[in-house]
Amino acid sequence: MKRLWYVFVWSFFLFSIVRAQDSLHLATCYEAAVAHAPVLANVAHLELLEQHQLAQIDAMRKPSLAFKAQGVLQSESLQLDFPPQVPIDPVELPLYRFQAYGEMQYVWYDGGRSQLAKALQAAAIARQQGELRVQADVVRQQVQDLYFQILLLHQQCLLVRSGIDVLDERIAALEVALKQGVVTEGTVLELRAARLTQASQLLQLEHAAQGAREILGVLTGLPIDSSTILVTPSLSLLPKGDFSLRADMQVYALRKAELTAQAQQLDAQRRPTVAAFAQLGVGLPNPLNFFDDNLSPYSMVGLHATWSPFDWGLNAHRRDALSVQAMMLDQQQLQQVQGLEASYRQMMRRIAMLQALLEQDEVLLAMRQQLVQEAAVQLEQGVITAADYLSQWQAAQAAQYNSVLHQIRLVQAHHALEALYGKF
Repeated sequence: MKRLWYVFVWSFFLFSIVRAQDSLHLATCYEAAVAHAPVLANVAHLELLEQHQLAQIDAMRKPSLAFKAQGVLQSESLQLDFPPQVPIDPVELPLYRFQAYGEMQYVWYDGGRSQLAKALQAAAIARQQGELRVQADVVRQQVQDLYFQILLLHQQCLLVRSGIDVLDERIAALEVALKQGVVTEGTVLELRAARLTQASQLLQLEHAAQGAREILGVLTGLPIDSSTILVTPSLSLLPKGDFSLRADMQVYALRKAELTAQAQQLDAQRRPTVAAFAQLGVGLPNPLNFFDDNLSPYSMVGLHATWSPFDWGLNAHRRDALSVQAMMLDQQQLQQVQGLEASYRQMMRRIAMLQALLEQDEVLLAMRQQLVQEAAVQLEQGVITAADYLSQWQAAQAAQYNSVLHQIRLVQAHHALEALYGKF
């Protein structure tokens, strides 16, 4: 309940920030998505589960009290006949027996079973917490993909709107030239058709961007709409080191620790146990004195020990099975590390490619902008056709789009590489 209240207050505060500043950062989306994910509320539930499980183990070590009753009717009973010279009456136990008693037991020494059971429970909870951290990273990865998708769609919308503005200027200039008889009406119609095509493309992009914003809003629980500005993250430094910070890599160590705790518990099962007991009750006949065939009270106290020195190798086979599971985990971890190293090389190659493309984009974009400016002048003078101008304009638009695309993809590649190392 305390966690839910914290999440509510934190979400309300975050909503206020988003509305006040009307902008969002990637880190804010990460935090909001993790706080909003229903399955990650199990972090608090696991803490409660651990408390209850440890309380169960402690309760099992406390003295136990049980009340028992038993009635028996049998076909034969014990009979003792004495020689005539012995002045003792024959003894014959009745065919029925009844016994009711209360019994208290306390395990004085359990061979360390309870402590090892606590260690096993702690290892299991730690492993489950690690698996929740893996799910949190999955949520963050989904947020990262959506965030950069929205950034790219937003830039595409800006480029298309800018292109439409340019076409509107050309159409206005051509309408003047049409009145002067410099160009034909077909030239104007061709640019208007191109403008309608751009307007259709803009409509598709806006719907795609809105859909991505809605999905991001569902994941984060934040009010994200077309007025919300997503801040482009800075170009981060390339991470170095190993993959030990990844949550799924840490889970391997936690699973092996759990296997170690299970093996230690197997060793404890071979140790002896010593328990004290006490009984107080009544029996008919007296269960401690068969000469007394009346309903009689009785009591007893004592100790009993249990030890199984031989188990025919059962625990040894169980330990071997746990060792095999540990080796299988090692191989799975090595396989995943191999895949991560391959992904690392692929990402580094992609980053190098994007950096090289950006250098070319700068030169190409300047050339395309100069050509489209010259084509605009020639179009107004009637030197070239509308198709010639549109060809130059579309090439300039493509160059500008590729430049923006490569810039966003480069930033995304840097953050994806950080995520590969578990650094969101």
